[in-house]
Parts: sequence; C-alpha cells; structure tokens
Amino acid sequence: MVVQDVNKPALTVDHLRKFVKSERLERRVSRKRLAQLSGVHVETIRRFENGETRMNIEDFVKVIEALGFNLTITRDFICYLK
Repeated sequence: MVVQDVNKPALTVDHLRKFVKSERLERRVSRKRLAQLSGVHVETIRRFENGETRMNIEDFVKVIEALGFNLTITRDFICYLK
C-alpha cells in the first residue's frame, strides 16, 4: 500500500511533463538534442511534453538524467529530482 504524505502535494504526470519541458527550455536544449543525449526518440519527448502520451519510467529516467537530474523514490513514495 502506498501512503502519501498529506503535507505534500500529489505528484502527477502533468507535473512531470511541465518539469521536463521547463527544464529543457531553461537549459536551452532542443528536443532533438535531448533525444540525442538521452537515447529517447524525439517524437516520444514531443508527445510527452504535449500531453499526448505518457512516458515509461525507463525513458523518463533517461530524459531527466540527460537534463542533469537524478531521480530517487523512497519507500514513503516521495520523489526527489536533484
């Protein structure tokens, strides 16, 4: 069973989409370059950012790592992007 900390807002796929897009734009990285860096197809990145599809966890990790972040998920279902 997953128990969410009531003091923290729920993390949704929409939050993750916005995070990826905003961080990519802030770093001035094109989708094409992010695809090259991450090994994830450019169309997958585009469709994810535009809300047309979800991204599997393996591809998501590759994308955020290419942006310079590490993903940690604890037993308490807390997700950290550093």
